[in-house]
Amino acid sequence: MPKTTVQVTQSEVETADGAVRTTTQYRATIPKDIAEFFELDQGDELEWSAGSGRNKIEVTVTDE
Repeated sequence: MPKTTVQVTQSEVETADGAVRTTTQYRATIPKDIAEFFELDQGDELEWSAGSGRNKIEVTVTDE
């Protein structure tokens, strides 16, 4: 099974009231073979949840 890495991006955002807060975004790519198997297209939605083990996740392709 292909492996991917997590990319972390942090940035500071100024809110409407002038306060500054730090946001953190995590990104991971989906291997091409998996995207093609599930026929994923731009804009498709994925639902992420905790899996059965401590280091497992579950991803569901949603049709909303």
